[in-house]
Amino acid sequence: MQKLTTRLWLLTLWTLVVWGGRVRNILSDPVLSTPEQAWRLGLASFFVALSVIGLLVLVGWKNTHPTFVQRFAAGFSLWTMALWIVRGGGILFATHDAAFKIVHTVLALGSIGLALLVYQAERQLAASAR
Repeated sequence: MQKLTTRLWLLTLWTLVVWGGRVRNILSDPVLSTPEQAWRLGLASFFVALSVIGLLVLVGWKNTHPTFVQRFAAGFSLWTMALWIVRGGGILFATHDAAFKIVHTVLALGSIGLALLVYQAERQLAASAR
């Protein structure tokens, strides 16, 4: 369980920084229309909320509700990987400049890598419980 919680801390904090920064960027972008802003803000807020839930789970429930922690970790990591695979591909093939693509590729690889480590630890823990 220690390996899972350590990795979940890393993914949770990373996600909070990445998507919290995205919220800040959305709110300060004067070019975005209201519908564009709403869609982007909704997605970013979803991942900020997952991070906040992750913090609450890690601080309050890791010892008393280990099964919930495992299930949350699996769901959080799978959502993260799925989003960044789709979003990362979209960014790479869109008409963005090279710097934008590089920054977002690093964010995607960092997020996918951490999520994969969390998912791997969760699967190992689940297998050892059988």
